[in-house]
Amino acid sequence: MSEFTFQWPGMLGLLLGVPALFWLLRRARIKRRLARQQWGQAESRPVGEKREFLWIASFAILVIALARPSYDPVRHSISNTGRDVVFVLDVSRSMLAQDAYPSRLESAKQGIADCLDRFESEQVGLVIYAGSASISCPLTADYDFVRYMLSQVQPRSVEFGGSFLLSAVEKVTDQVLAAERAGFQDVVVLTDGEDHAPSLDQVVERVRESGVELLVVGIGDPQLGATIPVESEDGSPASLRHEGETVYTTQEQEALQGLAKACPGGEYVNVGTDPYQLGEIYQDFAQGKASSALDGDAGYTVYREGAFFLMPLAFVLVVLAHPTFGRGAFRNLGLALLFGLGSAGNDLSGEDQEFSYEAAAASYAEGRYEDAAMAFAGLLPAESKLPARAALSFNLGLSQLKYAEGLRDAAPRDALAYALEARESFLQAARENPQLLRAKQRLGQLVEVIGELEAIVAEEAEKERQENDALEALLERIEALLVAQQELRSANAAEDPLRGAGARSRKGASAEAAMEPANGKQRSRELSEAQGASREEGERIQKLMRELNALLLERANSDPTATAAETLLSRPLVLMQQAIDGQETAEALFAEWKNWPEARERQVTVEQRLQEILDLFASSESEEGEDGDWEDYEDFEMGEEGEGMPSSMGMEGEFRADAHMQALPLPNYSPEEILSEEMGSQQFRQEQRAKANAGEVEKDW
Repeated sequence: MSEFTFQWPGMLGLLLGVPALFWLLRRARIKRRLARQQWGQAESRPVGEKREFLWIASFAILVIALARPSYDPVRHSISNTGRDVVFVLDVSRSMLAQDAYPSRLESAKQGIADCLDRFESEQVGLVIYAGSASISCPLTADYDFVRYMLSQVQPRSVEFGGSFLLSAVEKVTDQVLAAERAGFQDVVVLTDGEDHAPSLDQVVERVRESGVELLVVGIGDPQLGATIPVESEDGSPASLRHEGETVYTTQEQEALQGLAKACPGGEYVNVGTDPYQLGEIYQDFAQGKASSALDGDAGYTVYREGAFFLMPLAFVLVVLAHPTFGRGAFRNLGLALLFGLGSAGNDLSGEDQEFSYEAAAASYAEGRYEDAAMAFAGLLPAESKLPARAALSFNLGLSQLKYAEGLRDAAPRDALAYALEARESFLQAARENPQLLRAKQRLGQLVEVIGELEAIVAEEAEKERQENDALEALLERIEALLVAQQELRSANAAEDPLRGAGARSRKGASAEAAMEPANGKQRSRELSEAQGASREEGERIQKLMRELNALLLERANSDPTATAAETLLSRPLVLMQQAIDGQETAEALFAEWKNWPEARERQVTVEQRLQEILDLFASSESEEGEDGDWEDYEDFEMGEEGEGMPSSMGMEGEFRADAHMQALPLPNYSPEEILSEEMGSQQFRQEQRAKANAGEVEKDW
């Protein structure tokens, strides 16, 4: 290993520009000398040549610095001499059966953890499967990371329920294991053997083609069936049922034995429901098998940077070469040395970060919490040190919490969204720095804040539901009123056909058309009374509209962001008044037989106004459906990586959605509890997708 090297040797090609730079400087010096001679000035040759050499030297030193000269290498080796081991874990719901303690799945997870404790140089991967497969952890020598990913595994960790081992084996052979390592690879399958695929022949074929060696660990009682515990709709414990019958699951011992026997080098171990040591089982399985180091000596080398010593020298030469050297030269030299030496020990980006941090802190102090949150969030990606990241995350959470408190009365839904983001920020801070007790205390405060905001949002949602129900009932009454008006007009037109629509324009209308029928007065009184009853119903509807409009106005006036106190009922109220005026006029006209045609015209106007009201509500509902209404917010809250999370379902971990229903003490969370909460929130969306897909699987266990 070379003690000295250039990490960016390609930059040295810039040194080819030194001759060109020397020629340009010499040509410029000659032209300056000729110009002085023409003007009769004395020649200053020595000073000009010295400056040229200083400029060229500073350029050459900067180029060498850009090539990153490095020395004193330190080699960090990460070589590996073990085998590649991939654990394939069945996470179907049948693994919840409790014939093994505490369940088949937990027994399998404990077995893998025991195996990890015995590994030293193996590379380990983790693949989980049910109806589909997912790579939880690629091959790695970081056993702590494997343990962390293993702790997150649970049913519904994959998108589809069921049990299909083939999908997991395909993931392992195609995406996890490398073909060049064939012969040094083991696959350990932990399952109860219940597979809903047509057969295991394809699994055997894939194992043979890849050259891996298969260890099958059967978990569960192969004789007595066990029920699968589930949670009923009311939250009480129950057993899984299929087509009206309780599902009993057993370990498919014969199928697993056949699978292991058909695979070259395969081995089947039945642990049943008894405690077992998977570490010892795997050591016996791997006994005598070849192990090989990875190709080459994997690792990395760290050099000391030499450019930091060259930069100050280059700046000194630039100062000396400047024409003003001699007038304030020592001041310029001091500034150059200060800048150059400072650059050797400090990252310039740190100064920008300090300035940005100060700007964020100033925004927070001035009460501009939204700006402060944006500033702290912008600083996070550039910070790599965990204590500093924890501080930024904590400050981000404080800004989000303060902004949420400011929105509490005006926009509780937005306040709830920011409070949830603040909780994620405090969780991040506590995870990155477990000693940051203030973050844990803020988490306890947020439980109460989020609970109160959820209660306010739920109250608003209930009010909106009641208002929507009232609107629905109102629309039904308006529709009924419209039908009654149409029937009244049609009945009257049938009684008076000669003076119907267009009758007065027909030529030769008979004189009898203008004669009042014998029961004309009685029918006029009946029609007037019927129209009066319709008018009274219109006035009752108008009263309900005004009451509902008053509630909407109260809400609009309480919103400081509202620009105008106009509600959904503002225009319909105007139209309803016009309809009532038309009804009142028609009622008076029906009192005399001669005015029946004009009364029917007023009825047409009333029907038009009522139809306009219905059309207005129909268009409003269409616009809400297109743009998205509050229901979208109630169904989804913000989650990790920009995805929605159904809010109607209980949160996992210690922060449940019903936490505001009980008084909680100030929590003192341990790092394990914080990680547990984070795991729950990360897996929640995956579980909901799996539940949504359950209907597409015939046997979802």
